[in-house]
Amino acid sequence: MEDGGTRRLDPERVDTWRDHGRLVSADGVEISVTEKRVIVGRAPGCDLVLGDARVSATHLEFWSSQHGVHVRDLDTTNGTYLGPVRIHEAVLADGTTLALGGPEGPTIAFRYDDIPKRVETPPDAARFERLVGGSLPMRALYADLAQLAPTDINLLIEGETGTGKEEVARSIHAASNRADGPFIVVDCGALAPALLESLLFGHEKGAFSGASERKIGLAEAADGGTLFLDELGELPPEAQTRLLRLLEARTVRRVGSTTEKRIDIRVVSATHRDIPQMISGGTFRSDLFFRLAAARLVVPPLRDRRDDIPLLVDTLLERLDFTPRPVVTQDALDALCRREYVGNVRELRNVLEVARALSGGAIDAKSVQRRSAYERISAAPAVGAPKPVRTAPEHDALWSGHLGLFREEKVLVVDRFERAYLERLHKEHAGNLTHAAAAAGIERHHLRKLLRKHGIIAPAKKRTKAE
Repeated sequence: MEDGGTRRLDPERVDTWRDHGRLVSADGVEISVTEKRVIVGRAPGCDLVLGDARVSATHLEFWSSQHGVHVRDLDTTNGTYLGPVRIHEAVLADGTTLALGGPEGPTIAFRYDDIPKRVETPPDAARFERLVGGSLPMRALYADLAQLAPTDINLLIEGETGTGKEEVARSIHAASNRADGPFIVVDCGALAPALLESLLFGHEKGAFSGASERKIGLAEAADGGTLFLDELGELPPEAQTRLLRLLEARTVRRVGSTTEKRIDIRVVSATHRDIPQMISGGTFRSDLFFRLAAARLVVPPLRDRRDDIPLLVDTLLERLDFTPRPVVTQDALDALCRREYVGNVRELRNVLEVARALSGGAIDAKSVQRRSAYERISAAPAVGAPKPVRTAPEHDALWSGHLGLFREEKVLVVDRFERAYLERLHKEHAGNLTHAAAAAGIERHHLRKLLRKHGIIAPAKKRTKAE
């Protein structure tokens, strides 16, 4: 509706206020801060580039929420200072000035916009392609997806383990102009340098020993569609360099071939790792990150969207295709809504599968609470989380028949059982961590951490952190 030239927002479509602001560097360069994440650093691809040597490649990250504009230091060596105080993460006050690389380092001033922005999303939006949920965080995500999916912009999907990042990627593909083209998944954790070129680019018959026939690589197979890079943060350094070359040239040359083929692909990536922090630590290429993350999307954890659980339960039971389909009692639904969900939607799915197996019929409160006695495996800090989170083990064989032992005083028994299981798992898959992790239903980096904990594989080599 128009009134005196001012657009009025429909109150039925307004969800929340979002504070926006402006960053101004000491030399007068200005950039806006919205709900989209803004990175400040020395790397050329940063949203705000500061050339001072005291500034890290990726130094700070800013973003807006209904609580205000947040700032986070990306674990830099020289730090970020508010006056004499070194800070890690904060919600900014109007007029805040931050110093980078030391109290006397280059400064950034922050000011809130005079007129806050508001977010409009359809009040009845409970689904977007494969995604389910009508909560505010999901509707805000749908609003971004509706704008970004039809474009060819490379997207990075961030979020905790189990939030459904691949489902978001598939939904982006389905809502894009490439929906009729292929959707090809690349497991970045499985890209061994020795096999990288053959896997991504393919090979000709006779190109090397064992190449008995021509093979099309994953990049070429995605021609006309979407190449989905899952677990981007696990990409080895050698693979990062070769992937960057692929993105820049948009051509592939099969191993053993002398000709190049141009390909038309859109790249969507996903990670639960803090890649801007990895850039500061020297383990991820900044130029590759900025090429892949033209826009960044954060998938909310399930604990921040509990209103979606009833609809998710209904959808998951439909997708699990149980025969007959079990009835979920109200007590069970109430119990499900109270869970911590360190494993997010994946944990909810697993709980429903176990509850169905235990109950044999209706899913009641007792059957959904059985897994709450399970020991938890520590996980790395989630993207954007203020504190470390833990993730639950995903493979029931690890714990089958031992529920009665899971008490704090039984730590040694559990530890011995865990070691025996991991030794068997490692042996059965001939040391292939990707296959072993898939069989166990846990993330590859979690499995590696456990194997190192029990001395089954060698510990990580210590590296000197370079500034």
